[in-house]
Amino acid sequence: MNHPAPPVNHGTDHKAPDDIQLTLSHWGGEEADGTMAPIRYESTPAWAAQSIQAGKLTAPVYKVLYTGHTDFYPEARDNYGNTRFHAAQVTSQGCFVAAIPSGRIWGINGSVITPDNVLLEDVSLEFSIGMNFGIHPAFSRWAPHPLSYTPETVVSLGFSDSQNYFHWLYDVLGRLNLLQQSGIKVDKYVINRRSRIFWDSGDPDGPRPFQEQSLRMLGIGPDQIIETNENFHLKAGHVVVMSHTERHGYPKWASDFLRKVFLFDRGLDVNGPGSEYVYISRLKANRRRILNEQDVIDLLTARGFKIYTLEEMSMDEQIRLFNNARVIVGPHGAGLANITFCRPGTSIVEIFTPNWIKDCYWRISSHCNLDYHSLVGEGVTWPGMRWEGEEDLIVDIGQLNQVLSQIQL
Repeated sequence: MNHPAPPVNHGTDHKAPDDIQLTLSHWGGEEADGTMAPIRYESTPAWAAQSIQAGKLTAPVYKVLYTGHTDFYPEARDNYGNTRFHAAQVTSQGCFVAAIPSGRIWGINGSVITPDNVLLEDVSLEFSIGMNFGIHPAFSRWAPHPLSYTPETVVSLGFSDSQNYFHWLYDVLGRLNLLQQSGIKVDKYVINRRSRIFWDSGDPDGPRPFQEQSLRMLGIGPDQIIETNENFHLKAGHVVVMSHTERHGYPKWASDFLRKVFLFDRGLDVNGPGSEYVYISRLKANRRRILNEQDVIDLLTARGFKIYTLEEMSMDEQIRLFNNARVIVGPHGAGLANITFCRPGTSIVEIFTPNWIKDCYWRISSHCNLDYHSLVGEGVTWPGMRWEGEEDLIVDIGQLNQVLSQIQL
């Protein structure tokens, strides 16, 4: 039985073409037996074009979506008037959905391999490639895991670091919008609920609670999930793949989709200002901690803020908290992905370490019409720190007070 994805987003600003139905194609060439490492690294469109030209693949294989759509991002300045992020105009070259006949999915992070043994690099992203001198794990750590088979149509939602809340929302669930727009009906969803990357190898195994909870909210049941593992190797009748949102700078259509399925479809209120003043603490985090957090809390509680640690909350509680917020203050971290669910006009104050300044929440603030502010603390290294994003920080209380005054608190 084919399971449809969650309802199509009719509320997004970006409209997909009407003639979107994608006919599943067939493979007419020889198939690799799956015991050898992939023979080369190729993008999905390039592999499809070469295979069609060679007469091995019947068209159509993939459909391009959102081509030519432009997202606009306003300039963001700090409280001293310095430009934090420059104004930008980003025009999409198009995202795609592709159906790979007799495709294979290998490894815990879901590398996608074609029937003629080509690794599709654009849908098999790995954060750990840098630790292997640029060599993808499907080459550097290849193992001929036992091959299982299903004649069904499965969709590949694997992503390195999918246990991270932000990446789960935007790099995994955000891609479901492309699947919906394609019109392809899938039988199963292949998901790595616990990925393996070099900096978190000591973390416990198993899915994160928000992963289970979000899938339930989307109406995807346990019987529709195929979960990867260290020895995963699956061949399917068709493997459906989608462009990664990360390679498109986390576009507005991804935010629109997440707001639709987690807010509008669930009947949450998005009208009028919120009422909560929220500080997101990283007290339970093991990196990027605010070392003078008590001083920060003293300042904020005096202004009516309440303190929250998101690790103690369900995904539904997090969505509702941010949806009802008037002001959000917090250090850069995955939990700030919840600003996607804020009401328009909500003020956001993001606190950075000096060596890890990322623009993703500035972009999402623009997508959702939020009032974005930021400040940079003093970075503090610590023994055993493995990468610059783990640096702790000290917040200048005077600067934070100035930012709060700018938003009339």
